Amino acid sequence: MWIKAILPFGVLALAFVPRAAGTSAPPPAPTAAAPFFTTICRDGELPVSRPDPAWVATSFSDDGCRLAPVPAAINGAAVPREKIVAAMAESKRYEAAAAAFGQCVSAFVAAHAQGQKRLTAAQAIIENHRLLAAQKSREAAASQMRAAIEAFNEYGIDCSG
Repeated sequence: MWIKAILPFGVLALAFVPRAAGTSAPPPAPTAAAPFFTTICRDGELPVSRPDPAWVATSFSDDGCRLAPVPAAINGAAVPREKIVAAMAESKRYEAAAAAFGQCVSAFVAAHAQGQKRLTAAQAIIENHRLLAAQKSREAAASQMRAAIEAFNEYGIDCSG
């Protein structure tokens, strides 16, 4: 009984105990293990989110749908016009391939929505995630290309000659 009555006063008393000036706890020592997630934001660049696992782009449940690899980002301020034009063509090919992937997955889900080989709830969720991941990668590839074109137009035009 006395402990219940005295404990709150003891906690309050500790809160008001004066501390020596300039003393603080030492900073925590860095751990040897690498962090599970690393920082991905870079100053002056497009933010890139954590990539989806490789299985998202591969065939799932024998649907026969595979997502093409995302084109590599280029620095528009440091490449010649020919590389920008080639990257634009590669970006258009990727856009078409990603659209075909989305249509393939949608057709597979629609074909298995009824009948004997219906998708389980988990399979439907995974197929939906694959569609969303493909849409996200399409948008990221398009924004990377826009940024490269803007950088080229701003800094990369060769006016010598």
